Amino acid sequence: MKQDPGHETIPAQERLVDLALYLSVRDTNRYVTRQDIIAHVPGYDGYNLNDAKQFAAFRRLFESDKDNLRRLGLVIETSPDGSGYHIDAARTFMEPVEFSAGEVAQLRTVGQALLRVPGFPFARDLRIGLAKIVGQLGWDRLDDASRGAVQDAPKGEHRRAAAADDQAAKVRTLREALTSRTPVELTYHRPGQEPALRHFEPYGDFSYQNAWYVVGRDIDKDAIRVLRVSRIGDLAPLPRRSSPLYEIPSDFDVNDYCALPFQYGSENYQAHLYLSPDLALFAPTLTLGRGSQQLRDDGSLIWEVTVNSTPAVITWCVENGPGAVPLSPAPLREAYRQLLKREAKGEPHA
Repeated sequence: MKQDPGHETIPAQERLVDLALYLSVRDTNRYVTRQDIIAHVPGYDGYNLNDAKQFAAFRRLFESDKDNLRRLGLVIETSPDGSGYHIDAARTFMEPVEFSAGEVAQLRTVGQALLRVPGFPFARDLRIGLAKIVGQLGWDRLDDASRGAVQDAPKGEHRRAAAADDQAAKVRTLREALTSRTPVELTYHRPGQEPALRHFEPYGDFSYQNAWYVVGRDIDKDAIRVLRVSRIGDLAPLPRRSSPLYEIPSDFDVNDYCALPFQYGSENYQAHLYLSPDLALFAPTLTLGRGSQQLRDDGSLIWEVTVNSTPAVITWCVENGPGAVPLSPAPLREAYRQLLKREAKGEPHA
């Protein structure tokens, strides 16, 4: 049986995300029509609303997707004449959270205590979050007691918080361009090089250790590239009249461009990691399909994988353990053993 238009290459989850983004980034005073959705949301393209059968198929799909989005908590409004739709941002998204000076002091005190815990896995995120809370409240609004409890953020945290905000804004712009299939013009800063002007078609994005990356086609080089969002300077969609909508290759998968946390770095060697039977059950998720695996009779497995950062792979083992242990090469196994000895003594990580 022939499938409905739009179903052949777009997974249902991706279609829902694209629809939600398209309905939410529109002007709140303007409703999106069915024809707008067909023209701009992947998964709906190809429907002809003038054809009775295709209109019925489109309506079944769209009504089902709307119901699913509403179950997820999105408030979708219909125009008075029933011809358009948009997401009511005021009823869908949370209002900004306001903290009093005393609450900021308490948050800071608890946060600083957590930062002193050896091996706390979210230390960098916590520092940035605390710096942003203090920065939004305003130092001049804190009384003396609260200032003493809050204290100055560690050097550079406010700068990192501002950089995180800038990065988030650029990710939103890139996702809006991806949703509408609009190419962008950007300047890209490579370390040690002059900023370069690029024309880019976003295909997808992913994050790693508080850094976002966007994958797409460099139009000028006609090649797929992975760009670090924090290195993007000026960024703007190209005018629609000068750039037709682009298509994402049907075989593109952003996961093919995502690496494991320890596969970023200057080292490069093969390692063997032991995963206990309990962890082996989650191997597809933990390993991202990277490397090769040898399942053992007891349900455990030996995982051979490329490593580009020894500290990062040790951290990965600690965070996913117990039950994740490096076996080889010998220097990696010894570094892991030394870390466990330091933790047993209560010493901080090196």
